[in-house]
Amino acid sequence: MKFGVRIMFVVFEMSLIIGQFFVALGSQINSIYLMILGRFIFGFGGESIDIAHNTILIKWFFKSQLSLPYGVALSLSRLGNAVSDSISPLIATKVIFFIKL
Repeated sequence: MKFGVRIMFVVFEMSLIIGQFFVALGSQINSIYLMILGRFIFGFGGESIDIAHNTILIKWFFKSQLSLPYGVALSLSRLGNAVSDSISPLIATKVIFFIKL
């Protein structure tokens, strides 16, 4: 059975959201097993959504023009990771400060 790229993109995105929810819930109730389950679900969606994203790029651009879209998509993804890595500790310290109050 064949599903469309758009439907699978939504399914994988929902997998990311559900997996992240389980990780956050597991951290709130101190359950390592729930966090591991969440990371498994998140990993399933995260790796698969890259394939769906590449398929969409292949459908939108000519074969001779794929280098630029792949480069831009990868650069934006890496930039998002770098910003997240630098801002997350700041957010965590602010949240911990407010919880202690």
